[in-house]
Amino acid sequence: MTNANQTILEVKGLAKHFPLGNPLFAKRRSYLKAVDAVDFQIKRGEILGLVGESGCGKTTVAKCILRLLEPTAGTICLEGKNILELGKGKLKPIRKEMQMIFQDPHDSLDPRMRIASIIAEPLLIHRMVDRGEIKQKVAELLELVGLSPMHMDRFPHEFSGGQRQRIVLARALSLKPKFIIADEPLSALDASVQAQIINLLLELHEKFNLSCLFISHDLSVVANICDRIAVMYRGKIVEILDSADLFSRPIHPYTKALFSAVPVADPEARDQRRPFPPEPF
Repeated sequence: MTNANQTILEVKGLAKHFPLGNPLFAKRRSYLKAVDAVDFQIKRGEILGLVGESGCGKTTVAKCILRLLEPTAGTICLEGKNILELGKGKLKPIRKEMQMIFQDPHDSLDPRMRIASIIAEPLLIHRMVDRGEIKQKVAELLELVGLSPMHMDRFPHEFSGGQRQRIVLARALSLKPKFIIADEPLSALDASVQAQIINLLLELHEKFNLSCLFISHDLSVVANICDRIAVMYRGKIVEILDSADLFSRPIHPYTKALFSAVPVADPEARDQRRPFPPEPF
């Protein structure tokens, strides 16, 4: 899948600590280390999977990369430029290079806006298209994700979950980003629709040579679509391995434990697998 060896995103020492309690009533303030000393790289055209149980810090990593949350420490370099050093003015042109597909397409679309306005909004904010060309551009983006331009005047509630996720994808692609974060983009969809969205993501990834951080709890999905997989546990990345080695050669005990939690239809094969460990690693 990877088309080049050039690194497009490099994360070093990323940390996000949230203060706990009221500082007025505590002699010493404590912190929740949601993300702690996370390091990874994503090459141009690569899909890196990020897996782990709920609450391990996956979404916090994603929001820190996009600076939706300000990190406590670390560096985030997009094409060699540390975006944490940029002020709001210099950050704006960088934002269009990085886009995010959120978990629930229903929550990420304004119910009061028509689809044409939703897709056109980032184009107008970044002044990428003249107002007279907006309608044509929106129609092209809808066709790109497999939707009819005839539906651009509808509201989000008039579409199915899979169609709404296609709209979210069209909005993300409108700015021609170099890097996309897909945060559990399949979890809110029916199983029959998930395969369609996966195929669409792979098709668009191939067409535009997109680099992607794909966050998921479904090991079978990430093993099929990702080049490499980073395993996260309690705010730290404990292992990064090639997707081909996920099931055959996991090293860290937590990776093995995740594999043991994948449903297996054969009772004999299920009984032979390592159970989830009761104690922290």
